[in-house]
Amino acid sequence: MWQIAHNRRDWKEYFIAAQTGIAGSVQIGQRVLIGGQAGIIGHIEIGDNTAIVRKVGIPKSISGGHGWASPAVPLAEAQRQIALGPPAPENSLHE
Repeated sequence: MWQIAHNRRDWKEYFIAAQTGIAGSVQIGQRVLIGGQAGIIGHIEIGDNTAIVRKVGIPKSISGGHGWASPAVPLAEAQRQIALGPPAPENSLHE
């Protein structure tokens, strides 16, 4: 089950997983994938060929051709953060 608010346009070739909420007047491009438990704020645009993973909130318009991870950062940035790992605690060298 997912919920879509008012002013839906004629979206084409999209996939929306369960427990997703899309606020009013959102413009979704073609070939868009939206993972489960994602939330999209109203009055923004999601570009063509965009992938949004599960459990992410989209607070602003995003251009097409990108993947978005949780928290809402471009997929390439999320992959970089995962590869680098979490930052070291500030006091780790002084203990």
